[in-house]
Amino acid sequence: MNILRSLFVVLLAAWMVCAPAQAALERGPVGELCTSQVETAPFVCDDTITVDGAKRLYIEFVFEVTTATLQLQQKLAGGTNFTDVGAAVTANAIQSVEDPAGTYRINATACTTCTITVNYHAVYRR
Repeated sequence: MNILRSLFVVLLAAWMVCAPAQAALERGPVGELCTSQVETAPFVCDDTITVDGAKRLYIEFVFEVTTATLQLQQKLAGGTNFTDVGAAVTANAIQSVEDPAGTYRINATACTTCTITVNYHAVYRR
């Protein structure tokens, strides 16, 4: 788990350093969408994040003791339903969303004794 977190930080730093041709960037909010959530059936994490105006949104999926399928979902402003974004995740992974908009959440579509943490980091233009 520490290796994945270190990789997450290194990739984020490398992306911010290697993108000087783009408008200046600044760190945005960092937090957790699921905090060591322990479940025994499919569920939706309670937390959401709204990142309108961000350049990129990074999502880090950390599976501890689990068999689960996690899906990042998005709801646009004024929308009523969440829709899937990107591929479903079944192991430790990092996903990114270019020019994210709206509200994001995590949906666990399959779960048998899940223990997961999902972190996020948004990057904004200055």
